[in-house]
Amino acid sequence: MINRCQNRTVKEIVETIKRNKTMIDSKELFESRHINVIDGILDPITFEIKDHSPEYYTISKLPFSLKSKAKNLKLWNHILTIIDVKDINLIMELICICISNNNPFKKMFVFKGLTNTQKTTLADILVWIIGHENVSRERPIQYLSQNSRFNTSKFMGKRINIASEIGNLTEDMLEIQKSLVGAELQNTERKFDNTERHFDPNHFVFLFTTNNLGETYSKINDNSVITRFQFIIFRNQLNDSKTNGQWYDEFFKDTTDKQSAIDTTVNIVINYKKAQSLGKIPKTKWSNIADTKKILDEEMPLSDKYFKDKKIIEIPSSKLIIDEIRKDFESFVGYSVNNQEMGNFMKKQGFISSRSNSRTVYKGYAFANTQKQITLDK
Repeated sequence: MINRCQNRTVKEIVETIKRNKTMIDSKELFESRHINVIDGILDPITFEIKDHSPEYYTISKLPFSLKSKAKNLKLWNHILTIIDVKDINLIMELICICISNNNPFKKMFVFKGLTNTQKTTLADILVWIIGHENVSRERPIQYLSQNSRFNTSKFMGKRINIASEIGNLTEDMLEIQKSLVGAELQNTERKFDNTERHFDPNHFVFLFTTNNLGETYSKINDNSVITRFQFIIFRNQLNDSKTNGQWYDEFFKDTTDKQSAIDTTVNIVINYKKAQSLGKIPKTKWSNIADTKKILDEEMPLSDKYFKDKKIIEIPSSKLIIDEIRKDFESFVGYSVNNQEMGNFMKKQGFISSRSNSRTVYKGYAFANTQKQITLDK
């Protein structure tokens, strides 16, 4: 509204607020951790539900009820058909992060899986729970650009950014993404607005849905980047036509049915977190570096994987001819290359060649299985 007011009107309103002593620092509003829902205020520490009151500052109301007596497990059971049972705790953590607007573990979530595994459906369910107005959908290629002055401004007042284009990100972009997930408060700037605002990674979550990661991911060796990823792998392909497109039009009887299913799902998650805070159930086990690195390695091109698997090892007094290497390489990757291409692969991996009898040879190297055979012979 204030954008449509004349300057003198704005000044008059501000002065009136000051005179009535109802003015508060905006920090109290934007940094409030109270959770405002349809039928009350949820304290994220005690999980106590309180009545609405001007005492509790919030900037948004979430579209679900915490006092609902509904036992509609339709949506919850559908979630269980989408994901692996072992990942249910991670999904509840993600839902809770979106509800509480608090991401203390500083994780970015990646839904990775085959087509038709309902990755997008689960992302849509998150949006139903917290409301469209609390979600941003900025493309990574835009907000990770080094030349963008306003790269985080679109996230202000939001709880989550949902995107899918991550296969073409560069190492530099991934470094920026890491800083947006795990760094300290960051100044942000909005067009035509000089008001200082901070983007706080503790109170935001990035969610990506993808079928494949790009080659860049298999080359990540920086543990500070790797620890920011929390992968959830989708393996359950669903072929039922009702689960595609606007599947929920046939899934729910009406809006009341849908709302009661959402309320039930949220209450399951809140009760889970409450029990966890009381020590009644174990803390969530997050992926470790080895788990995440294994997933990232799956995206490695076969040509790189051939060398990483140490098919060729150093053995003094041995030598390999490029024709031998090429045949072994083709058998591993499943496609044909010529000697020049094979030579380029070898050079890229640091192997130094020489010429002998008009042939390209690599002195001091042998196939790993050759060493194994020598050992067995001995």
